[in-house]
Amino acid sequence: MDRLFEFVMPVEVLPPEAKSILLEFDVRAPQRKVEIWVLTQTGELPILSTDSPSLPWEITLTQPEVLESVRDGILEVRVRVSSKPKEASRVINWHVGHFHATIRVAVQP
Repeated sequence: MDRLFEFVMPVEVLPPEAKSILLEFDVRAPQRKVEIWVLTQTGELPILSTDSPSLPWEITLTQPEVLESVRDGILEVRVRVSSKPKEASRVINWHVGHFHATIRVAVQP
């Protein structure tokens, strides 16, 4: 599964000068690989790659290319969850509990 999430800021804060981005993610995906990428102007930047995640996590992003990518007020994040392993003899359910983005910005007059 490959999904694109768009976090859209209100027009009142455009154009933002992003200072940091906090991503909070809770996915339970036994026997699966989960990858998270932020789409930037130069391509996809890997943020997380983990096997069989079972605990919530958070990360603060301050990379200039990531902060610049929200200049238009949209943060694009791609989430990839691998297929169930061929050797799995039963259905292995997975789910996303939550996915939040908090973007700290300085608003330009």
